[in-house]
Parts: sequence; C-alpha cells; structure tokens
Amino acid sequence: IFYKERKKQLKHTMYGDVAVLPPEDLLDPAEAAANAEALLQLQSVRSVAVYVRKGEGEGADPARNVARHLAGDPSLEILYKESGVEFHVDLSRRLSRLCRAQGSSNERQRICSLVRPGERVLVLASGIGLTPCLVGKHTECDAVVGIERDPVAHEFAAGNIERNRLAGRVRSVVGDPFDTAGFGVFDRVCAFLPWQRGGVPLPL
Repeated sequence: IFYKERKKQLKHTMYGDVAVLPPEDLLDPAEAAANAEALLQLQSVRSVAVYVRKGEGEGADPARNVARHLAGDPSLEILYKESGVEFHVDLSRRLSRLCRAQGSSNERQRICSLVRPGERVLVLASGIGLTPCLVGKHTECDAVVGIERDPVAHEFAAGNIERNRLAGRVRSVVGDPFDTAGFGVFDRVCAFLPWQRGGVPLPL
C-alpha cells in the first residue's frame, strides 16, 4: 500500500530540503495541493514549491528561473554544504540545484587538485560561487576571481564568500564572463561546458 501511495506523488526535485514540482504537474490544483501535503510528510521535506520558468506564469522572473512556494514552510532559503564549505541561496530568487551546479562535486575536487600554490584562478559564469569558494578554501592559490552575469547570483556569491571567510582570497564580480579585460593574468581558467553565447557553442 505504501508503495502505491508513493507512486501517486507528483514528480519532484529536491533542492536541499525543498521539494520543487515541475509546472506541468499543476494542471489540477486540488491534486497538486494533496500531493504537496503528502510530500511534507517525508522527513527530508521542509517546504514544497513549484518551478517557474523565467518570464512564464504566476511569480515569474523575467530574467531567471525561480521557485514559487506551494506548501509547508514559506521560506525557500536553503543551505548546501560541500567539502566543509557552506552555500546559501533563496530559491524564490534564484533556482540553483547546488549539488549539480557547475559540473559535480567530483569535478570541483578535481579542479582543486590541479591548482598549484601561488596561482591565480579565473572562473567564468561563476554562479553563486561554488567553484571559487571551494578553490579558495582548499588550495594555496594566490587569488580566485569569479565573473557572473546575473546580479542575483553574484549577490549570493558575494554572501557565500563572506559566509566562509574567504574575502581575502576570493572575489566575485558581476559582469560579462566574455569580457575579462582589466582582471590581469591568470594561470588557470575554469568554464563549465557547454560554453556558449546566445545558444551557440564557443571554443575556449
């Protein structure tokens, strides 16, 4: 019986302790509400929200994907910890599945293993600061600069740098990742594939 009940639940993606439902599953509001309440019975779920694509539907942001609260705790702020570094993001302002952002945790560990003492590292499209903070925390680099186009993501990146006391070594800059003039010379540049502009893949 329990298995059948679980099969009736809406598909969802976990972002920290927030379960986010796809928008197409909300065509029946009554069923969506019932399934949201069922999800809240799970120990790992604090809040239930619905995915809102940028510029589409109620609660949409014209520039970025977000989540809209549906049931449970109205706060959609989450914390994600990786390799001793803590990251904060508010899903109602920026939808970021931290565990899969910028490759994977294994890829970020691999990047850290390549960085040598005294190197300067540039991270293009650095998001909320996962890779810059991890490189700054776990290597003996001289400096890490992350360039992020989205001002909301940059805001969270700056907060995550301060949260982890990395301001002396790590910096987040809001701007075009394709314009690196004025930032000096770097020993390593990180860009997570596919690297593209306007939907067109670009060589690095």
